[in-house]
Amino acid sequence: VESAPKDTDWQVCMEGSVEWQPLADLPAFSPPVPSPEPTNPSVSSEGDINNFMVWMHLGQLSNLLIPPAGIVIPIILWVVKKDESELLDRQGREITNWLIFYTIIIFGMSILSVVPFVACISLPILLVMAILGIIYPIIGATKASRGEFQRYPMFFRVIS
Repeated sequence: VESAPKDTDWQVCMEGSVEWQPLADLPAFSPPVPSPEPTNPSVSSEGDINNFMVWMHLGQLSNLLIPPAGIVIPIILWVVKKDESELLDRQGREITNWLIFYTIIIFGMSILSVVPFVACISLPILLVMAILGIIYPIIGATKASRGEFQRYPMFFRVIS
């Protein structure tokens, strides 16, 4: 400071003050240490959410090994993580709606397939639904890996 006495270790103590005080009498200055940002371990990264959505889609294919598992696994995965991402929640609702729709169509067509004249319509519908039950989860998993929403084709949606 220009107006400080020569050969001294003096400094102004307060802004706007004209009184000089020795540097040793001033409170020690330590720059504020930035605190690390708190991390929330329950919130996943975008890549983790995409991977989780892939598993929700592919979980439907477990129907090929254990039939009820293809319904239960995607719903459990959705319920566990639905609060972490809007996209994951929307996709979980869409998958659940598809599973409800798919199950109703499969059971309905299976029952109708025992009626002789209706069987010629219901059996091809059962075949098409079985193929779609494999194709759509694979398409959904591919889109989910890129973070995209997969819309399943349905006549109605129970969960909106």
